[in-house]
Amino acid sequence: PSFFAPLLASVPPWATGPALITVGAMMMRNLVDIQWGNYGEVESQAIPAFVTIALMPLTYSIAYGIVGGLFSYVVINGFDYLISRL
Repeated sequence: PSFFAPLLASVPPWATGPALITVGAMMMRNLVDIQWGNYGEVESQAIPAFVTIALMPLTYSIAYGIVGGLFSYVVINGFDYLISRL
């Protein structure tokens, strides 16, 4: 780990911008596969996907966005499961 630190520190911050934009564009390409209209159905992916997409720029962290999406998926489907059991 300490071997790569000086090597990565030598990359200027402005050089990482195009790579981040390219990765973001490749991530956005998969949004067309999400069925945005079925947010009320069982196993819906629209609301957790929206939470994930919204939290990433708002928290400045990809990890927090993924955790928020996973948490919302578990809560929504867990609540749906509990309602269906009653």
